[in-house]
Amino acid sequence: MKKTILVTMIHDTSTFSGPVNKYYATIDSLDNFDVDISATAVNLDPTRLKNPKRIKTTTIKKRFLISDFLLMWEILRNRSSYVYMPLAFSSTFLLLVLAAKAVGSKVILHMGDPLYLTIKNMQTEVKQRVKLGVLVWLVTGLSKYIEWILLDCSDYIFVVSPSMEEDYRKITNNKKFIKTVFNYVPVRPEGKLDQRFEEIRKKFKYIFIYFGQIQSQIRSYEKLIDIFSMIKRSDQCLVFLGPDKTRGNFQKLVAHNRASDRIFHFEPMPKNRALLHLEKTDYHIIGPSPAYAIPNKFFDAYQVKLPMLIPDNLEDVKNIFDGLVITYKSEKDLIQKIEDIENCKITIPQKKIETYAETMERFFSETLGFEKR
Repeated sequence: MKKTILVTMIHDTSTFSGPVNKYYATIDSLDNFDVDISATAVNLDPTRLKNPKRIKTTTIKKRFLISDFLLMWEILRNRSSYVYMPLAFSSTFLLLVLAAKAVGSKVILHMGDPLYLTIKNMQTEVKQRVKLGVLVWLVTGLSKYIEWILLDCSDYIFVVSPSMEEDYRKITNNKKFIKTVFNYVPVRPEGKLDQRFEEIRKKFKYIFIYFGQIQSQIRSYEKLIDIFSMIKRSDQCLVFLGPDKTRGNFQKLVAHNRASDRIFHFEPMPKNRALLHLEKTDYHIIGPSPAYAIPNKFFDAYQVKLPMLIPDNLEDVKNIFDGLVITYKSEKDLIQKIEDIENCKITIPQKKIETYAETMERFFSETLGFEKR
């Protein structure tokens, strides 16, 4: 009997291509099975999302519901949306899930950063906005209960890191199907190197790269600028590849440290072209991150076998990426590691990390019993 799948995604304008790629990877995986697909996407800025590969008249009377629950808190536009955004997303999903359960559908839920962490980060950002205190308190309380209901209503729950899986097992008393599925959607490196990047590659023996957004909320970019201003070696440089969200503070800091001859910034580029630049660098530097999930940039580095310098408290990353990581304990330790980089041991992992599409296909086949076409 042919099964019917409703694939839906809700996310905000702060997300990169990761959620969209994962959305299409789910549909691609389902193409191998004897199912009907109804794909929908809810986005605050619909112009940023391509048309889904397959769109039908969407009803909730489906056999399975796959939801990608993503709460991105970093770049919300104004303070009213900043407070209400998590509640709006979680409420929308709750209504969708409850409607699906009401007609007997199975619910497969993908959890991004947990609501409680999203709200915690949000509270940190609005500490100085005294007038919003009561609203934040209300949203925090409501979102927590909504998350509990979502977890309780779901038949299958996918999370994005082993630590998150462990926490959710405690919340649900291990009564639920919970599985870690990494946000690893490979993209083929291709395109053409930026001419300025080629010149940098010829000039410096070692290029260290910071790949991702440069944001005021995450101060690691400031520390990295300070660190590379103190590095004594003249054959090493630092490249930032990603959007500058600091309203000019990044460039001011580089100028203040007189480091424009060894610290460079490149605007964001398509993922396949960005990976081509990652391939041509030597080390990826990862600063402290508030994200609960394992950020996609770790998988990007893994894909091109780019060694990573990471804080030593990222246990999930160390366990998953094995010998490809060099850990540092402090800023002083990081400086020593960079200046003595030749003596840092790197082992290219032999084990293969399962991609998102591969994990989902195995789940459809082994757990849900879908038949191949």
